[in-house]
Amino acid sequence: MMSSSDWLPATFSKVLHKRREALGISQEELSKRSGLHRTYISDVERGARNVSLKNMGRLSVALEVTPSILMRWAEQVYANEHVDFSNAQLRGNLDIVARTGNGAEHSVHLMDKADAACYVATEAG
Repeated sequence: MMSSSDWLPATFSKVLHKRREALGISQEELSKRSGLHRTYISDVERGARNVSLKNMGRLSVALEVTPSILMRWAEQVYANEHVDFSNAQLRGNLDIVARTGNGAEHSVHLMDKADAACYVATEAG
């Protein structure tokens, strides 16, 4: 399905633009929310710049979604699937109780099953 190595930056730029529009905010407002310069956001939305993981985190918070949702939307756009950019709750919220190596328990609130899988994989590793 994903043969070209260039699909992600080009598709991710579309996702950022569509999510920003779905929230009804300007590039200037996204800049204020994320702490990133407006011209950087413009460059990213045009596909002229790559996004670091640090900046993906800033953008996801500013766009009120998790990074995994942004990535899932990028995959769906690339596959020509319909994406509702106004709906960030793709699979509902999950609350889990995790047990650390020393037996202590802590609660974790996750946005979706993909986040849960990432969390479990991280804890197991």
